[in-house]
Amino acid sequence: MADAPTTHYQVRASTRPGGSGAVVQAQQATIPFDGRAEAGDELPGPAELLCAALAACYDPSVRMVAQAMGIELTALEVHVQAKVDMRGAMGMGRDLPVGFQSFSTDIHLQAREGTPAEAIEQLRVAAQRCCVVAHTLRSAPEMQTRFHA
Repeated sequence: MADAPTTHYQVRASTRPGGSGAVVQAQQATIPFDGRAEAGDELPGPAELLCAALAACYDPSVRMVAQAMGIELTALEVHVQAKVDMRGAMGMGRDLPVGFQSFSTDIHLQAREGTPAEAIEQLRVAAQRCCVVAHTLRSAPEMQTRFHA
């Protein structure tokens, strides 16, 4: 049996001039972000970018599955919330976890009038199966980090 096709992604982050935050290069897009840990800054931080990746993955997953099932969506909005205790990342206690403690995703959709509730339930189950970012967060893959000086 042949190896399954694999898609490789490559993203680069670098510090902005002056050291205030950074920019991420992803394909042809440049995304500025704030490297500080505080929520509510003008630019999104890494935590918001991770939440954005989850929302941005669920949106096309739901749309793709709906189209394959013949369900016409008239509206779709994905809301993601995440909880993290930043004290762990700031080294304020060895017993404090580093990383997110939870994610909550609410998918608000409207389908064409007359779409059966059973079809929406099938869409929910299938769309959750297709979201790569959600699966990655549920079962972390092997990760390798190398420092180059």
